[in-house]
Amino acid sequence: METQSKNNEKQVVVSVISFCYNTGSRFINTLESIRTQSYQDIEHIIIDDGSTDDSVEHIKNWIGKHNYKCKLIVNEKNRGICTTANIAMREVSGKYISLIGDDIMLPDKIKDDVLFMEQHQEFGFCHSNIRIFYENGNDGPLLKPHHSENFFYDFIRWKNFIYTPTIFYRKEVFEKVGLYDEDLSFEDMDMILRISYEYKVGYRDEETVKYYRPVIGYSEKRSLLMKRDLFKILAKWNFLKNYQYIIARWNLALFYNTSSLNKKLALKYLPKAIRFFYDKRFMRAVFNMVFK
Repeated sequence: METQSKNNEKQVVVSVISFCYNTGSRFINTLESIRTQSYQDIEHIIIDDGSTDDSVEHIKNWIGKHNYKCKLIVNEKNRGICTTANIAMREVSGKYISLIGDDIMLPDKIKDDVLFMEQHQEFGFCHSNIRIFYENGNDGPLLKPHHSENFFYDFIRWKNFIYTPTIFYRKEVFEKVGLYDEDLSFEDMDMILRISYEYKVGYRDEETVKYYRPVIGYSEKRSLLMKRDLFKILAKWNFLKNYQYIIARWNLALFYNTSSLNKKLALKYLPKAIRFFYDKRFMRAVFNMVFK
């Protein structure tokens, strides 16, 4: 879909979906970062997933204040991120799609993403760099992903990673791979694998998003749920020749990531991770388990 800009130039429409769940007034910063994008032709879909605080009231007041053109969807109850994403995805009409939670887009993100993807028709999506910001408003470090040309096989083996809020999708890829799996509790990994298996992935070495990081860790319940869904996602790829190696690599990842947060949980990943005893992340995890 294309529109005519104020400068009488043709621009493709970009659909931006912003997700809200109990973020209160903080979410307004996200909405402002979309409203003030330098790119003009944005179809903005705001969806609240059954917030129990005053989030929706803040959103409606903000829309009224700016007489802002958008589509607001409010789930009557919490549906989870994958179902909520699909509800919003069925409303989009743009050529490109960007999804964001309570993070902040830098002003030229959409403009530069469109230019990049228009110049690289082979990419199913592109991604870029983020900067952490904290609850107190202070900026943290700039973080760059580990991008590789062999994207799918490195991603599924935990040899690269990307920052989900920076992803900029070509809409047509969803016509091929389908929408989000509503049996999962998190949306990004499954979709990244499905798209990158079919399409090349582009990377822009630019800071595009300020990524909100609350000062909390995962509960054991949340970690177990993510583990369950992680291995459900990986099971979809059990036809790959190195599937058992992939499973072991992710046990190493989980052992490493939980070693300083939840030692009891980390021990559950140790038996399958031990084959990588020589890996510096395995040694670091053991250090965390013993000395932290």
